[in-house]
Amino acid sequence: MALHLYELTDQFKQLLEMMENPDIDPEAIADTMEGVQGELEGKVDGTICVIKSLEASAKAIKEEEARLSARRKAMENNATGLKRYLEQQMKTLEVEKIQTMRFTASLQNNPSSVVVADEEAFNAYDPDKRQEWWSKPEPKLSLSVLKEYIQHGVTVPGVEIRQEKGLRIR
Repeated sequence: MALHLYELTDQFKQLLEMMENPDIDPEAIADTMEGVQGELEGKVDGTICVIKSLEASAKAIKEEEARLSARRKAMENNATGLKRYLEQQMKTLEVEKIQTMRFTASLQNNPSSVVVADEEAFNAYDPDKRQEWWSKPEPKLSLSVLKEYIQHGVTVPGVEIRQEKGLRIR
């Protein structure tokens, strides 16, 4: 009957206890040790085989994840390119909406965005970067704050709000 590794460990503990007992025959200890040692080596070998198999499977899965990730990215890029193409064609043809049996493609207004069209004029307007649309401590332009100011009537040279259209597929 084959023993489990933990049972062999228990047998080794018992063997150590036998070795500490001066009344037990050294030859009996040697015979017991040989039997347990052989079984232990077999169990350790089998356990290591399972470990190596699991490591190989994990490596194969990791490689497959990388391959699938690259494939997913390629598909996402292709879909993005086709969306841009469709959007451009609809804009060129000045078609706002196309309905098929399964889908509707339409050009809708994107949220308006702030564009610094003339950087020189903008920098001349606020050379010390003191306006609230600059973040602190290192001045960095906050377009959302600048957009709010412009929407509330503040004129900022070189800056404009643009409203563009984007493709929506439903």
